[in-house]
Amino acid sequence: MSQQRDPEDPIEMDKWIRTYYGIENEDTDAFLVRKGFLADTPEALAKRLQMAYAWIDPQATPQTRPIIDQIKAILDDFERKTAVDIPPTWQPSQPLVMPQRDVPINLPPSLTEVDTLQLEKGQMLFEQAKALHRVHPVAQAQEKYRQAQSERATKPRKLDEAQCKRIAQLYWASHEAGSVYGVAKKLAGMYDVTPATIRATANKYKPDAIDE
Repeated sequence: MSQQRDPEDPIEMDKWIRTYYGIENEDTDAFLVRKGFLADTPEALAKRLQMAYAWIDPQATPQTRPIIDQIKAILDDFERKTAVDIPPTWQPSQPLVMPQRDVPINLPPSLTEVDTLQLEKGQMLFEQAKALHRVHPVAQAQEKYRQAQSERATKPRKLDEAQCKRIAQLYWASHEAGSVYGVAKKLAGMYDVTPATIRATANKYKPDAIDE
């Protein structure tokens, strides 16, 4: 996965849009208005979804890849439905002639409310993928911590008497100071054991049972 970008940062988003569309001598908003991105039409909704897809696809994770693929499928279906089918008027084996005015052009059928709803669904999927990307670093850290704790549980470290007493002293001192939250986890990291081991050690060596 490439480095994730923040679509909520207007400066970062503006920079990305200008780079992606090659905007040089024009205001970004003026370009989007001129190209029809901001209109209230299915075509404009499709353009915005295409831009959203281009933004998020390079950042796909195993969790968001299925969601992003759904967005692509919605865009592909919209493109297929709106494609204009112009019959060829020239073949390589024939002399080149100007096309006749009466050559039929097969126009696509009019878009329906269902088509618009599909595009709106695509935007909802984009928001869902964005949300998953925002929590991804936290989820990774939690998974890393869970794996570390699992390893410690399967290969418990033997603490000597002095370490057990020191752990208990730190644990109960934190309690007396009112700093209860996270103390077991912090001590577990210091002594390379599980929080459960820290609590069990502290309960074994109550304050009045610790030799000063």
